[in-house]
Amino acid sequence: QELLFTVLHAEEYQEFERIDLNQRWLGIVSLNASRLVAMIDIPDEWEIGSALLRTAVQADCPRAIISDRRMGSGAISHIQSEVSAAQFTRRKLREMPVEKDNFLNRFLLRPLIKRSLPRLWTIKSAPQYLQIFSLAAGLVGILTAGFGHSIASLTLLFVGSVGQFTRASMVQFDSVVKIRDWTGLALNVLVATGIAILLLQASDAITLAPNLVILILLLAHLLLLRAKPNNIRLALTKPDMRLVLLIFLLASIFGPITYGIYAAALYSGLSLVLDRYLTKKLG
Repeated sequence: QELLFTVLHAEEYQEFERIDLNQRWLGIVSLNASRLVAMIDIPDEWEIGSALLRTAVQADCPRAIISDRRMGSGAISHIQSEVSAAQFTRRKLREMPVEKDNFLNRFLLRPLIKRSLPRLWTIKSAPQYLQIFSLAAGLVGILTAGFGHSIASLTLLFVGSVGQFTRASMVQFDSVVKIRDWTGLALNVLVATGIAILLLQASDAITLAPNLVILILLLAHLLLLRAKPNNIRLALTKPDMRLVLLIFLLASIFGPITYGIYAAALYSGLSLVLDRYLTKKLG
């Protein structure tokens, strides 16, 4: 449908291009492609905006008048400067729908990331910096795990995972085709390696085998949730790598990491059982 978006002439809309005595153009028009052929015959030098407007007006395109109330509520965003662009960005971030995520991401990490996104978007190489930071934190976390520093290792692994989470949030508005995130996959391998090293150090000959089995089951459940994230009913309690790392870190502060393995496995198992129970009950 051909449509020309306009606003009624008023003092606050002086910067918009005037069409007639009563209306100004908002810079938005929908035209049939065949109309563009007429632009070839426009004499002298011309700019694309004025040419589109002239073509639409001459073709008597229907007009959609945006009221002052709708303009005030943000139906059309008038961005004139860096200040108005920053205000627009912050408003859009606030209006983003709440993700169906666990309590750690939803109430702590995502609000912090939203606050940092306007600054990160101004840094062209920010995704690459975050990528390097995440992988470097994972590698250093493995090294510190090898020296037996469980708290430092888990802190680095957790911070690296948060960095990767931030990097993934930066490209959520991209229109390009999404490809597999090899950085996230590599970081998950580093995290699993670091946890396995710490578990080997904290286990003895008797407890090593059962501890490894519990860790493998825990990682398998996380992979299952990652492959089918929309199937779980209890999104607010859904475990992921960051939440599990936080449980490990808290356990290491107050005791051995094996307590964290048991706690994380119990938490993950309960979430799976509750999800299956609700699925059968509601389905």
